[in-house]
Amino acid sequence: MTIENTGANIVLNEEQRTMLKGMVEESVASCYRTQSEKDLKKEISKRVKDELGIPKKLFNSLVKRAYNCDGDIVNSELTAVLDLAEELGFFSYSDVG
Repeated sequence: MTIENTGANIVLNEEQRTMLKGMVEESVASCYRTQSEKDLKKEISKRVKDELGIPKKLFNSLVKRAYNCDGDIVNSELTAVLDLAEELGFFSYSDVG
């Protein structure tokens, strides 16, 4: 197999072709999983808005903060952001509890 139009002339033997095919298939499967995860995140964000009345933007901010933190920091960050959101009138704990 010869791959052209890439700025290089690459010649692959049968073993390398099989390896390349497997790698392409593995990467395509990863793309499908990535898209599925994106779709899931959108659905969760929509449910938070529909079921709890929390704006998507606020929820996504909470998720990003939680993702970038760990353990007790996550809990204190979430509590602080929720308290601020309540003060700003996004929702009341009694509305979501």
